[in-house]
Amino acid sequence: SLLKEKHCQHESKSMLETTPQKPMNKHRVPSRCDSCNVVFQRLYNLSKPMQEDGCVRRKNITEASAKVAEVWTFPTEKITIADSHRLYHIGMKQLIALEQRRIEASKEY
Repeated sequence: SLLKEKHCQHESKSMLETTPQKPMNKHRVPSRCDSCNVVFQRLYNLSKPMQEDGCVRRKNITEASAKVAEVWTFPTEKITIADSHRLYHIGMKQLIALEQRRIEASKEY
């Protein structure tokens, strides 16, 4: 409303009287001046990517919460040798890091 008053110096018309989609009749006066349309279009173009990002973020959150709600079942099939080596090395790195933290903590006392 304040933006409209600031940029437009015209008489107010009802929204039913003019529609932007239809071609303008020579007897009809537009409800907003051209400078207002430019300002509103620029603001809309700035907010559109943020709205799309928000939509994607909400969709990802919904999918993640649905995935968390699924019940995990222990796999019954055998894992590959490569997966077993990877899991072993991850476990060893975690044990080494834990032992190093314990050594550092014991040095402080």
